[in-house]
Amino acid sequence: MSKSVAVTGHTGTVGSVMYDYYQPNCLGFSRSNGYDIRSEQDKIFEAAKDCDVFINCAHGGPGYAQTELFYMFYRAWRQDSTKTIINIGSDNADRKMWSMVRREYPAEKAALLSAVETAQTDNHKCHVSLINPNVVTDAIKQDLPAVTDMIIHSRCEVKSINLQ
Repeated sequence: MSKSVAVTGHTGTVGSVMYDYYQPNCLGFSRSNGYDIRSEQDKIFEAAKDCDVFINCAHGGPGYAQTELFYMFYRAWRQDSTKTIINIGSDNADRKMWSMVRREYPAEKAALLSAVETAQTDNHKCHVSLINPNVVTDAIKQDLPAVTDMIIHSRCEVKSINLQ
């Protein structure tokens, strides 16, 4: 049986890989189709709350919208063992690169990491994972579907994976 998947940032580099891979059982949310995670979190949640998997790709900066959206799904799915939340973070090297472009990016990704780690120590039944890609290369794009499938179908919680 296929699981239904929701992906934020489904038109971006990582999000589009996930969205295309999980078709036709995938809902996509990005600014291009009227879902801005900075201002329409409730709208995204309402549309995706019945999915089995939430892939939290969209960064949505400046600000902490990605972390806030994670918390929204986590609070609702916390005690549901059939649900999986996969957050897309950032490897340290990527954060350093982005900090040269936009100083807030490392702090925003660190907030997501902290939120995920805190949730993972909480009493919960849903699976909560974090994928930290370095600079997104073609090899990483090719491996992402296998990594997310492994997380989704694992009997245990996969806490964090760094992709280099």
